[in-house]
Amino acid sequence: MVDGEIRWAGPLQVAHPRNLVSTYMPSAAPVPTQAQWLRMRELALGIALVPAKGLMCWRLGLALPFPLDRAAARFDQIAQAVRSADATALLSSCEQVLGLGPGLTPSGDDFLGGLFFALACSPSWRRRPELAQVRDSLIQRACDPGMARTNVISAALMADLMRQHSYQPVHDLMHAMSRLDGMAVQQHIDQLAQVGSSSGFDILAGIFTAIIDGTTP
Repeated sequence: MVDGEIRWAGPLQVAHPRNLVSTYMPSAAPVPTQAQWLRMRELALGIALVPAKGLMCWRLGLALPFPLDRAAARFDQIAQAVRSADATALLSSCEQVLGLGPGLTPSGDDFLGGLFFALACSPSWRRRPELAQVRDSLIQRACDPGMARTNVISAALMADLMRQHSYQPVHDLMHAMSRLDGMAVQQHIDQLAQVGSSSGFDILAGIFTAIIDGTTP
């Protein structure tokens, strides 16, 4: 803890605003038009990830690894809520994956962080006040000691992602996606894959769910 904030120091390869060694102050996330978003969707659908880890297995229609193998239906419900632009269903389905999975940052938390990072860029969602309300409710559920569904470190990092203040490859990836720069997109995906044992892939699954499913006008 530094001045009341969770920080880390050490040989972390990926820059993050909380990293005292490799400090990173992200630029504003891109604000694509609807036409750009649809082209981003086509780009995301054409990206091949082999081998995939974590929740990217679900995103690609592959079998999920244990212990996430019984949770695919929960993530299906989130994707459906995003497709239908149903904020109430989005909140209730997202609550079902808070803290889900092993590790310091469970896969469910990483996925939700990536999902809400990208939804805040979506022309279909970013102007809707319900998006911020759902996000803030999930952050409260994760961070409030009286109702916490995950650990304090994961809750803090998830909240960072949801507020678009996170790992440099996430920011760089969204900017590359908005430019339709396939080579840069692959480069930043490779960098994001270096985060944790599967955290980068789980974050990416959330980002791709927002981009692929969040296209309702």
